[in-house]
Amino acid sequence: MNNAPRGISRAENVLALLAYGSSSPPFARLMFAAFDDGTIIWARNRISGGAPYFTANLGCGPLARVLDRLESDGLFSDLHLVGGAVPGSECSCFVVHKDGNSFEFESCHEQFEESGVCLAEHDAITPVGNRQRFDVLARQPHGYIFSRMIWLELRRIIESLIPDTGHRCDGGLEMLGGEFCWSPHKQENAEP
Repeated sequence: MNNAPRGISRAENVLALLAYGSSSPPFARLMFAAFDDGTIIWARNRISGGAPYFTANLGCGPLARVLDRLESDGLFSDLHLVGGAVPGSECSCFVVHKDGNSFEFESCHEQFEESGVCLAEHDAITPVGNRQRFDVLARQPHGYIFSRMIWLELRRIIESLIPDTGHRCDGGLEMLGGEFCWSPHKQENAEP
């Protein structure tokens, strides 16, 4: 694997999912990244990201086909998505770049909903209580549901790119020159 830091935020062609805003180190973590040379890196924990990380090389074709499909589906058009970022909270962000086109989308719904105690509605994070999650989501505005559909589609694509096996790799996400980068020299403590 390449030992130089690999830019994500300004990469020409990339599909990545990052987590940032954690109140404790590491403050930013990678969940997934696919680079145009065929290298992919993914975290075992695909909701919170962070070490341990794994890598494989799929060749250039799979990412190119995914980016072509996302472009033809209209991902780089003006989609008017309803973001679910909450200031001061940990969020996730999809970063998708293809030949000068860029799509970035933040949300914190996965982090808040992971425990099953809270639900990210279109305008607030609320306790689930005795409500049924799908019933509450069915009552959300169409724009919010469409945004979550795009999120799930990108999640599905990421999962389809991750092979059954990979090699464990060191590294971590860091900010270099105002850009999120994968740095193979950054050390993160792996979860047990």
